Amino acid sequence: MLQDVFVLEQDTHMKNILVSLLLDAGMRVQTTNNASDALTILRAAPRPQFVILGNMLPEMLPGMRTDVFLDKVSADPILATRHHYALLTTVPESLPEPVRPYVHRLGISLVKKPFNTSTIVGLIHRWSASSASLSA
Repeated sequence: MLQDVFVLEQDTHMKNILVSLLLDAGMRVQTTNNASDALTILRAAPRPQFVILGNMLPEMLPGMRTDVFLDKVSADPILATRHHYALLTTVPESLPEPVRPYVHRLGISLVKKPFNTSTIVGLIHRWSASSASLSA
């Protein structure tokens, strides 16, 4: 089964690496350069998405941080329950305080950078298998 992955990453180089890696792994990948658009796209997505978030999100609103994006996700039942979120972070143990509650509330997976292909792809496959068994 083809997995749907959405990448929202501010760093263009990192985003390009992720997209290439995921396409090579046979996944269907979508991305945008605007976090507000991401919320709209994810809300309308016909299938559950595995959403990979960078630590800093691009062009949502001036001063908008990852915790504000996650607050919008958390407040929307479709966004909060249909998709799975993974946050790329250099030091998972040192997440900014405002982001921490969302890790538990939304069940966010933390992916330590640098990561290898098998880490990301394995995480997506495990999520896909568990979400398939829940809907069966």
